[in-house]
Amino acid sequence: MAGPGPLGKIVKVGVVQAAPVLLDLDAGVEKAIGLIDEAGKQGVQLLNFPETWLPGYPWWIWFNPLPSTCSSQHLISRMRLLQGPNRT
Repeated sequence: MAGPGPLGKIVKVGVVQAAPVLLDLDAGVEKAIGLIDEAGKQGVQLLNFPETWLPGYPWWIWFNPLPSTCSSQHLISRMRLLQGPNRT
């Protein structure tokens, strides 16, 4: 449905309620394209995806310990690299 309303143009809005493809950006983009296409066929003009839907947010990562190859010293050294020599 689109057309004039009391405050202006009426726009059909949709919301995505679908599971993301976790940690696979290419597959997630393909799924998003399919959902956008499907919504467009239903007349949706604005489609909202949840935050971090691409590439998905695996909530369970916080429950697993760091791998043995990823020590706290490794993380600290990576932070220093990301900060660069001229940053504090």
